[in-house]
This record gives sequence, C-alpha cells and structure tokens, in this order.
Amino acid sequence: MGPIPRFAATLLLLPVLLPLALHVGATRSAAQDARGATVTGQVRDVGTSEPLYGAIVALPDHRLRAVTDSAGRFTLRGVPAGEQRWEIRRLGYARWEESTAVQDGADLVIGLLPSPLALEEVRATESRLETRRRKSSASVKVVSRDEILSSTGPTALELVSTRALAARTVCPGMAGTGSVGGLSAAGNLCVINRGRVVPVMICIDEERANTDALTAYTPQEIHTIETYQGGIGTSRTGVEVRVYTNWFVASGRPLKPRIVSC
Repeated sequence: MGPIPRFAATLLLLPVLLPLALHVGATRSAAQDARGATVTGQVRDVGTSEPLYGAIVALPDHRLRAVTDSAGRFTLRGVPAGEQRWEIRRLGYARWEESTAVQDGADLVIGLLPSPLALEEVRATESRLETRRRKSSASVKVVSRDEILSSTGPTALELVSTRALAARTVCPGMAGTGSVGGLSAAGNLCVINRGRVVPVMICIDEERANTDALTAYTPQEIHTIETYQGGIGTSRTGVEVRVYTNWFVASGRPLKPRIVSC
C-alpha cells in the first residue's frame, strides 16, 4: 500500500500537537441531521500506511466509540455538532487525543505512530504469560488476540462466556432467577467440571473480579484470556479465567507466581 494520499476535496489538517496526521475529505451536506453526523474513516500506521485492525476511535465525552475492521475502517454515528474531543487508541501505538469539529459525511484518514516501548512491553508480557502456562500443571486454554478481535459480542463478559468456557451451566441456587446460558441474574458464572458444578473464578489483570466488572470492557480492550482448569492452588476441580487488558499487557506489570490464584 502506498503513502497516505491527499484528498482533492477540502483538506483539513489538524494542528500538530501530537504524533498524528489527520486528513479530512469533507463531503459536506446541506444541513447536519439533528441526530448528529455520520463520520467514516480509516486508521493506518503512519510509517507504512498499512491499515490498523482493532483500533478504538472514540468521543469519550459522549460515550461514542467505533472499532476498526480488517481494512482499518470505522463508522461513527450520532457525532454532535461543534468541536469534540477525539481519542484514538491501538495496542502498540501512541495514543492520540485532539479536539476538532467535522462535517457530516466526512471521511478521515488517521495515521498513528508505533510506540517502540509499548511494543517491547507487550512482547515481554506475552513471553511471561506463555512461560507461566508451560510450567503450569493445570490444563490451560488460551483465547488469542485475533480471536478476541473477531468477537461480535458487546462486552468482555460475552467474550468470556462464549470463547473461554465450555460446559457452562446455571449456578446452584440460581434456577428460576432469570439465568440464561450459564450467566445468572446475580452475575455468577458456573461450569460443569469432572461431573461437578463449580463456580468460575474471574481475574482481571491479576486481581480478583466478578462478572459485573467484565461488562465494563469491550472485547477490543482485551488482549488475552486464559482459562485454567484444575491445578489451581489446592483445588483439582477449580476453574479460573484470567483476563488481561491491553493496558496491563503494555504496562509491563509483573505477573503473580503460577501456583497462586488471583
């Protein structure tokens, strides 16, 4: 793929306050819809111009976000009129934040700069996770980054329940309380392991959590999921799901010893 092209149409170049080139091919409508503008675009590596899959494009003040597809494309609907604060994030790249206004129908081309330090920390954490899995006496299932990005569920809870676990079931005492597919009304998660119904221990970034905490994350914010079955502490039937966010993996924070649960 060649260099990022310049548009023959109106060109808007944002102030160079942070390492991002943002070009707007503004297809101007006669009047912006009262429900907000629709903005499309593509996120690329600023050096190679390769499209970036799984980048998050957000207007945090309005809780609007979109995630780029395999071609680096995204669509944001309902963008309010006037200047808005934009935030673009992608694992291994420098975060970009800027305030600007765009027209309804605008098509953006966004270039992000790789962050060598973040990439180094990501590789180091991935290596530590792999080493710990190899040394574990438990059976370990891994949901990879590519599998996570292909998920269509709205939250990390659906991601965990459909990709990381098998033999899900209703937790004891939850029958008749609105539980569906192993997710109970109380937010508990259970599986059948060795003929027994056992609760699933949830960890997020090496800290104990519950299923409610998983609903605060989108799949695109998750880097890796590990499911440990048996061999956790002194339990041979225990099931533990360890969820690692992009932030944790890129931060280089230490892991707990493999024999200690979260």
